[in-house]
Amino acid sequence: MTLDLYMFRRFLAPYLFVLSLLAILFVAIEVSGGLVRLLSEPGSSHLILLVNVVNRMPWWLVFTSPLAVLLAGLLVFGSMSEEGEIVALKAAGAGLHRIVFPVLVCCTLLAGLSLWTNEGVVPACLRRANDLWRSMGLGSSQTIGAWLRPVRLSDDLEQHVYARSMDQETHSIEGLVIMHFRQGRVVREINATEASYHPPFWVLHHVRDTKRSVGGSILGETCADNLWLPLGEDGLPSSIEFRSRKLRPEEMSRQEIRAELEDRDEAPSKLRYRARLELVLGQRVALPVSSIIFGLIAIPLGLRAQKSRTWSGLGVALLFVLLYYVLMTVSSTAAERQSIPPLLAAWVPNVVFAAIGTYLYRRVAVT
Repeated sequence: MTLDLYMFRRFLAPYLFVLSLLAILFVAIEVSGGLVRLLSEPGSSHLILLVNVVNRMPWWLVFTSPLAVLLAGLLVFGSMSEEGEIVALKAAGAGLHRIVFPVLVCCTLLAGLSLWTNEGVVPACLRRANDLWRSMGLGSSQTIGAWLRPVRLSDDLEQHVYARSMDQETHSIEGLVIMHFRQGRVVREINATEASYHPPFWVLHHVRDTKRSVGGSILGETCADNLWLPLGEDGLPSSIEFRSRKLRPEEMSRQEIRAELEDRDEAPSKLRYRARLELVLGQRVALPVSSIIFGLIAIPLGLRAQKSRTWSGLGVALLFVLLYYVLMTVSSTAAERQSIPPLLAAWVPNVVFAAIGTYLYRRVAVT
């Protein structure tokens, strides 16, 4: 029990220190980027920036917790190896498995905490943060950046609608884009600088209508001062539908994602959207579990580090983290392109690095 408490304290102190540094880095990045938006958007306040940082912080902590685990493990076992503590503990009868066991238990508890945060806290916080930025500087009467749910116009044609901004009081839109897709390719694109709502029509102003073949070549382009489009499934949605934006998968709870997955529409855009939902669902578990894997990797890296190779060990650790996130990005892209199953893509980085960690640990245990 004494050894367990000692290893817990030795590991948690540098973990919290590294995680705090990463949190400070996140605040610096968010504040610097947010100040630019505060200066460019009239009517905004610093309180908006503070609330945004607070709401995005849980996501950042979950995302960087594996890195903090790896660096903390490297510092702990590196210093214990250099100061002869590992040799002393072995001489006292504690084997390597017994020494590292408390650290792996601690990593498991941290993974569980990250999983709970990722499931119960992060989606709601991201939703609040994104809603906040959408309304920043525009007043409560305006909505910006609204992508609407795709609408099937026919068996092989889908309509996507995007509004850059909408005033809910005047029911007017700025920057309206309507795209028709066939076989995953844009075959028609309507751009309007403004649009006004006159039920049962939307009146588009300064319109450019471009028609393309499935291969991408332009078949024709027309321009008009005004274009009247009806409401309904074959036209545009009402102004009320423009006010509520479509949630990103990262902002949805597990129940909301499962409800979205019940839609069995086989349209190309829906299949890509389903793949994205399944990927996010898998990564919500896979990313927290990676803390255990990085804890396993940190043990052999730290034990092999000597005073002359401390910085090289740190460099190798950072390289592992970089490779992990690169592999996660590549596998996510492949899943969204439907090249590999989304669940497999979510767990590929963990499987690869678990194999690497097991191999390195077995080597150091033998020597």
